[in-house]
Amino acid sequence: MNAGAEIIPISRVKDGERIVEDMEIEFAPETLGGPAVLLICCRWLKRAMRWGDVGIYEVTRKHTDWNGRAYSLSRSADSVDADPQHVTHYAVFIGTEPADDVCDCRGHHGCEKRGHPCKHTRALRHLVEGQRI
Repeated sequence: MNAGAEIIPISRVKDGERIVEDMEIEFAPETLGGPAVLLICCRWLKRAMRWGDVGIYEVTRKHTDWNGRAYSLSRSADSVDADPQHVTHYAVFIGTEPADDVCDCRGHHGCEKRGHPCKHTRALRHLVEGQRI
């Protein structure tokens, strides 16, 4: 784990049972020379001793008329090269309550049906609640 990384316990359903797994995030705020960057790591592979799903995103705050915060997550060039079949941008809304959170990723609606938010809303909610973004 990197020095600035945080482990977030996440609850999800696997094989019909609710389990708790870890997700690792690392956030670097916007600097004069570049955008804010968010690293999200999921699905720890015990045998391989590595994360099975790693995403690097540029984070941009967007205007919204809704009661909450809107962000654009843009996948890094390395992430796109490693998995070109996924879209390159996600629109994420973090509402005043977790139930209001929305993401346009393909996993959000499937996750929502299974009773938990997608990794993008989980990571951004954690950062918003911690007043880090």
